[in-house]
Amino acid sequence: MSYQDATETSVSFGQPPPREDMQQQWRLITQLHRSYILIENEKGLLLIDQHAAHERINYERIAEQMDGNDAVQKQLLAVPQTIELSLKEKNLLTAHLPHFNDIGFELEFFGGNTVLVRALPLSLRTSELPALIRNLLNDLSGESAECENTTDELKEKTKRVRRTLLYALACRSAVMFGDVLSEEEQRALVSELAKTKNNQSCVHGRPTSYQISLDDLAKWFKRK
Repeated sequence: MSYQDATETSVSFGQPPPREDMQQQWRLITQLHRSYILIENEKGLLLIDQHAAHERINYERIAEQMDGNDAVQKQLLAVPQTIELSLKEKNLLTAHLPHFNDIGFELEFFGGNTVLVRALPLSLRTSELPALIRNLLNDLSGESAECENTTDELKEKTKRVRRTLLYALACRSAVMFGDVLSEEEQRALVSELAKTKNNQSCVHGRPTSYQISLDDLAKWFKRK
């Protein structure tokens, strides 16, 4: 069959499954190209984007802890790390330091443009810490460092900054395309996604999974 023949077949693949489809019984097939997890379920074949799925799991977990006034889980560093910032980055961190602390960091200034990191959110890898801090600050670069005039403006800005940081943190702490996952890690990710709220998309709106039904396959192979 040529590629042209395949594209002319009137079958629509890749429909985002309803959340309840994730609760079905399933069997792990494999990790495809170190990017997607393939699952056999009652409806057919479910493909999961490992980065998008993990991003949504991370976001909902951290947001739930914050909304419930629970302390965000963090890891204390045995040896605190220092990071040298630019003046712009230092000013951004000064303006938003309380928000960083809210999401699980423990940061303090250490003279000049140096920041000392004593703790970070539990899901983050310490080897990526300098780049992570700079990326989070870059994500906030569009936010003004000036104080808002009214209580409502302050509340709206706080909500906006928090959302930006949570989105960025969920993304940066997720497994990436190209990361090799063991079978145990794949199963854990699928199980966690099934229990997660809003699990049809990542925080940027990309789908976390696509369901290919048995009916779709039958039509594709011209058996219907």
